[in-house]
Amino acid sequence: MALDQSDKLALVALVVSLIALCNGFVQAAQQLLSTAQGYRNCKEEIIGPWSATRHRRWIWREFRYEVLYQTPEIMLLTDAGLEEEQKRRLVCFLNRVQSDPKSYRYRSIWRTLFGQRAGQTNAIESTAHSRLKTYDRKTWEQGSGPKPNTPSIDVALGSAVNWQTLVQVLHNVYTAYWPAECACSMAIGYSLQTRSSFVERRTTAAVAYRLQTWDFNPPEVVRPLALTTVGDIVVLVMRMGMTWRELQPGNARMQADGGGYNVTSSEIRGVGTVLRFGVEIQEQPLIAYIPSTDSDKMLCGILPVDTELIQKDHFELFDGQRKVPNILPILMYLSVEQSARDALIHPDLQKFIPGFAEVWRRTAFNDLIFFMAPFMPLTGCSAAYIGFRGFLSLSPTNCMTYWEARLALLYRLEQRTRNLPEDSKLVWICHAMQKFEKDFYGEFYSTTRASHADYYRTPASKPTGLPEYCNGVFQKTQRYFSELLQTKSTDHNGSLYCNLVSAHCSMAVPAALAARDRALPDHGKRRLNYSIHQERSPRLNMRDMYEIAWSYVDFVEQGKIYKDLQRQGDGHSPLSLEQAEEAWWMMVLRGMTWGFSVYICTTDHRPEGRVSIVPSYFWGNSSPVWLA
Repeated sequence: MALDQSDKLALVALVVSLIALCNGFVQAAQQLLSTAQGYRNCKEEIIGPWSATRHRRWIWREFRYEVLYQTPEIMLLTDAGLEEEQKRRLVCFLNRVQSDPKSYRYRSIWRTLFGQRAGQTNAIESTAHSRLKTYDRKTWEQGSGPKPNTPSIDVALGSAVNWQTLVQVLHNVYTAYWPAECACSMAIGYSLQTRSSFVERRTTAAVAYRLQTWDFNPPEVVRPLALTTVGDIVVLVMRMGMTWRELQPGNARMQADGGGYNVTSSEIRGVGTVLRFGVEIQEQPLIAYIPSTDSDKMLCGILPVDTELIQKDHFELFDGQRKVPNILPILMYLSVEQSARDALIHPDLQKFIPGFAEVWRRTAFNDLIFFMAPFMPLTGCSAAYIGFRGFLSLSPTNCMTYWEARLALLYRLEQRTRNLPEDSKLVWICHAMQKFEKDFYGEFYSTTRASHADYYRTPASKPTGLPEYCNGVFQKTQRYFSELLQTKSTDHNGSLYCNLVSAHCSMAVPAALAARDRALPDHGKRRLNYSIHQERSPRLNMRDMYEIAWSYVDFVEQGKIYKDLQRQGDGHSPLSLEQAEEAWWMMVLRGMTWGFSVYICTTDHRPEGRVSIVPSYFWGNSSPVWLA
C-alpha cells in the first residue's frame, strides 16, 4: 500500500525523534561517564600493566562514578615481615612469587614482573642485570640457557609514570642477588642454588597493592602516584648505585645520582614530597651490597653488633649534619679506660701521641667494628660488599684490613705456639690463620677494602671456598665466647666480651707509643730483624700497621689484657692470665675472619662519589614519600 504525504511526514518525524532520543541517551551516558574523573589518567600508556586494576564504582547517593585504581607501595621486608604483611593485604617480593594471585587484574602485572612461567624472561627489562657485578659472567656465558636480555631503556618516558621503571629496576637488582628463586630464572653465573639459611636477616624489595581513589588527588596530580617511606627509599637508592647529594625530606629536598640513575624531588601541595626516578644514558656497574638487615643499617651509618655477645642491637654513629662518626656512646658502653677514651675523642691527638696520632686514631676504633659486628654474608648469595662510612677514616685502617698487620700477628702467634700441645686453643687459632695464608694467599696479602680503583681489579665475589671457611671459623669463635659467657660472670652492663673489646682499646695508647719508638725506616732491615723471609710476603709498605700489631702482641704477653679485666672488675678478673691471652687471640681471629668475608666499600664506582653519609635516624623512618 502506498504511503500518502502525511504518512511520509510522520515517518520522517519518527526517525528524527529516534535519532534525537539516541543522541540524548549518548549525551546522558557521556555526562555520567565524565563523572569518572581520572579514568583516562590510569590507562595502559601511563601506568602500564597496572591499568588492569582500574575500575569505576557507581555511587547512588551522589549519582556519579568513582574511579578506583591500584599502585605499588614499595618497601623493604624480611621474610618474617612479608608473612605479617600478607595477613592483611596483597604483598609480594619483587624477585620471586609466593603465590599466584587469582584475580585477573593482577595477572598482567605478575607476567610483566616474573614472566608467564618459570624460565620465561620478563616482558620489560632494565639493564641492571648486566651491570650488577655480582657473579662471574664468564661462567654464565659458557653455560647453557638464554643470555640476559639488555635492551636500552627509553629515557623519554613522556607521560608515563617513572615508578614503573623503578619497580622493574628493583626487580632485576634483587633477582641478581637470588636468581635461583626468581620465576624468570635470569641467573648470571650463579653457583650456590640453595635458599639462605639466615632468612630472618635478609631483606628484599617488595610491593603491596595499594587501593586508591582519584577523588582525593589534588588538581596538580595528573598521573597516579606510588608510595614508599623515607627509610626504605634511602636504602634502595644506595643499593642501585646512587649517592645522596641532598637528604632533607621535611623540606622536600631529596636528590641522588649515580649508577646510571638519578632521583629528584618536588613538593605538591596537599600531597607532600614527590620523587621522580630517572635513567641516564651512561651506564655504570653497580656494587652488589649484601642484601641483609645488617647491611642496610651500615648503609645508614649504623653499626650492627652481635646481640648475643654485646647484648645490644646496634649503635647509631651519625646524627644531624655530623660528618664524622659519634664514637663516644660506644666507648662509654664498653667502659673503655678514661685515658684511651679521651685520646680517641680529643680533637688534637698530638698531645697524646706526638707524631703517630692519626694512624693510631684509625686503628684503635676501627678494630672495635670488626670485633663487634655480626657475620655479614648470607648463605646462597655471593654478594660480598658492604657500604659503611662509620670508620674514623675514609678507608677502614686497622689491624684486620692491612696484610702487614695480619703478617705480624701470624708471625708472633707462630712463635708463641711453637712448644704448645696440639690440643691448645692457641694452636688451633694459629692453624686457622695459616690456612688463610696458604689457601687464600691473594686475600691474605691484600687490603680488605674497596675503592674506585680496587673495585675493577677485585672480583665481585669472594674466591671459591672462602665464604664457607669464614663462616665455619666465625661460628667456632661464636661458640667459644658463648660458652665463656655462660661459665664466667661479669658486672659489666654488656658482657665479658665487652670487657675484652674494651681492654683491647685501652691498651692501644701504650701500644701506639711503643710502635712509634720501634719503627725503623728501612723495610728490608726490619724484615731481617724479625726473621721474616722475603719470599713469604710482598714488599712491606704499611710499616706503621706492622709495628702496631707487633706492639699489641707485646702488651698482651705482658698481661695488659688481664690487668684491664681486673680494672673493670674492681680488682678481680673473671679470666686467668692464660685465659685472657687465649680469649684475645680468639677475638683477633674473629675480627680477621670478619674482614676476610666482606669487601668494605667506602667509595662508590665514580672517583668523585662516595658512599653517602646518611643520618642514622633515617633508617626505619616511616614518613611517607610519593613516587611520580
